[in-house]
Amino acid sequence: MHLRGLKMKRSFICSLLITVLTFSFIYADNTGLNLIKKGQFQSAVSYYESDSLHLNPSDLNNLGFAYYKIGSLSRAILYTNRALKLKPDYKDAYNNLKFYRSRLPNDFQQLKSIHLFNFIVRNISINMLIVLSLIGILFLIALILFKIRYNIVFVIVILIFEFFTNGAIISIKQNENKSYGVIIKSCDILEGAGSEFISKAKAPEGAEFYLMDKQDGYYHVRFLNGIEGWIAKSDSQLI
Repeated sequence: MHLRGLKMKRSFICSLLITVLTFSFIYADNTGLNLIKKGQFQSAVSYYESDSLHLNPSDLNNLGFAYYKIGSLSRAILYTNRALKLKPDYKDAYNNLKFYRSRLPNDFQQLKSIHLFNFIVRNISINMLIVLSLIGILFLIALILFKIRYNIVFVIVILIFEFFTNGAIISIKQNENKSYGVIIKSCDILEGAGSEFISKAKAPEGAEFYLMDKQDGYYHVRFLNGIEGWIAKSDSQLI
């Protein structure tokens, strides 16, 4: 009887500990989100930033939203991009990023050609794209060689298919080895690496770019709207 009571006591203590730990984990995990729900965006930023290097995609997306609510478009885009880098198929983060980008001036939004291949690049791996492209080419050769009836229609369809698959492959290849970044504060886009060079345009906060080269505290960049030039390293942050 004494042994049975001891086992029950131990079982109760273990259950209690598991419950406490579970609730502690849930509370800790949702602290930042709860602060956002309460409208305490600055507190949410402080909470997430205290361990920003170890945030999961959901936390990074929440941090981006909190930054947007306190007026920092650049940080909103920066952290939402980081969430997508860790989880490319994260739809909430993708939709948030699309919204943040719409807040940028029209002349600094993405090129239509980039938009065109976005869906494909996000949802199909480059290896699969290459396979699909080869299949399309083989079908095209077969249609021409065997002179299949109504082949003109099929040829047009396959050519459109090839345009999208190869366009997506080229888009990936062009940017896969380039670092990616965001303008943290509005700055001049210069003709060369130095303040003595002429400014060709003004880059707004939140504008995204690919890093082409670096020299003496300056980055040579290509923005998503197609503009290329040099910016001060201190005005940007790489992802």
